[in-house]
Amino acid sequence: MRGHTHDSRTVRVKNALDYLVGQKLLNFAEAADEDPDFAAELPCFQAAVWEIFNPYELRGYVASLKPAAKETPEAPLRFFVSA
Repeated sequence: MRGHTHDSRTVRVKNALDYLVGQKLLNFAEAADEDPDFAAELPCFQAAVWEIFNPYELRGYVASLKPAAKETPEAPLRFFVSA
């Protein structure tokens, strides 16, 4: 039974990462490139995402992305991946 709980949590975390990072944060970052109002709010949005996920979940998610999504020079991932 314990393994099932871990699997369910993993699926929920993956789904949440797909939605909040893969869709919302990336769209927000792309909008920030064009709109100063979005650019001003991006750090707050980014901080909220960091409060939800731990660093391992975020790094694992970014590492799982297709190389083209990570290597595009204008890829908005640069806004939330810390060095």
